Amino acid sequence: MTTLEQLSEHCRTGIEQDLIAVAATFGIAAPLKRTEQHGSLIDEEMVNFHSSLAIASGKPLADFVRLVRGQTAADPRPNKDMYELPRPKDPALHEAWGRWMTSSKMEPLQSGYRTGHRDRPPDRGTTGQFTNPFLKYDGIFAKEVYISVVGVVDKDGTDIRIIDDYSFPDGASINDFTDRSNLPVISYSPPGDIARRIFELRRQYSNVRILILLGDVSGAFRHVSICADHAHMFAFVIDG
Repeated sequence: MTTLEQLSEHCRTGIEQDLIAVAATFGIAAPLKRTEQHGSLIDEEMVNFHSSLAIASGKPLADFVRLVRGQTAADPRPNKDMYELPRPKDPALHEAWGRWMTSSKMEPLQSGYRTGHRDRPPDRGTTGQFTNPFLKYDGIFAKEVYISVVGVVDKDGTDIRIIDDYSFPDGASINDFTDRSNLPVISYSPPGDIARRIFELRRQYSNVRILILLGDVSGAFRHVSICADHAHMFAFVIDG
């Protein structure tokens, strides 16, 4: 794991250095130091840097996505953490390498977890700005940005969630202009699918403990727009 973390940091540093070098050709200086913001704060200097670079470079959205991801002809990987360790030359490490790279018959140890939170978790207004750049919409990628309507849905308690309403207005929404001809039909029935899967496992393995792996929304959509040619930008405009 240490090796993978070092590789990830090495790639991240290399991407940042290349991005700074490209920006310098347009006379754009990168922020001196990038410090992580917390709560609802946004790193405005970094947002201005990426926005200025997007405007000055004049690149189409797909090419700009490749630039900030560090995708090159020599290394086209969009996610630099998708790295597989090569088989080591030392025979003594082959068994450990095999266990690390295996894709089946592995039962990871379960880590402990807290059953509750005493304090409210921090706001997540900055989520994503350190893995993907935030841009100010000022005519950037004008033909490749979808301006959608802001919707508000209730959450537990007094919280609300702001979402992009892709189905409004009727006849002129994002959904109306989406080509669905090559999209597979998805049957969405979580309770029934989960119950059916548990039933099948219990019938097949009567004496085995059945575990359910839970995930969040960001994890479910992590694979979306991984291909630069199919990346799109969604935005909404807030007055004031």
